[in-house]
Amino acid sequence: MGIIPSSFSANLTSRSISPIGIAATVAEAAAAVCPIGQGTGVAKGVKELTPAQLINVERFIKKLPANAKDNVSLQSLPNSSVAAQAVSPGRVPGSSAVYEKQIDATGTTIQYTKTTYDPAGNIVHVKDKITGDVLP
Repeated sequence: MGIIPSSFSANLTSRSISPIGIAATVAEAAAAVCPIGQGTGVAKGVKELTPAQLINVERFIKKLPANAKDNVSLQSLPNSSVAAQAVSPGRVPGSSAVYEKQIDATGTTIQYTKTTYDPAGNIVHVKDKITGDVLP
């Protein structure tokens, strides 16, 4: 069973996940993808997540730095894939890191990167979180 998160937001006071642990409604998807008390997520063109994709997105959120968990967004990709993205403000004022995970329809991670930006908005480097390679 898929879910339809046409858009979702959190700051929820309760979490209602179906007994088998798979989100079955938009409200459950919002609770599952954006943890309780955490900011807002946006689903751009995402019409349906497979249960495997939802599990992968939940794992993505769980492993994010604490300051990035309140601004997770989803975007539809070709072939029923989805991109989960989160921005983490940096220690240097104005700097940031953008975490992006691309997940195919079977729930397999296709690509996972961390792009670091300086205060001027220039890319400092891109790290492939799967291989560990760093591109200058």
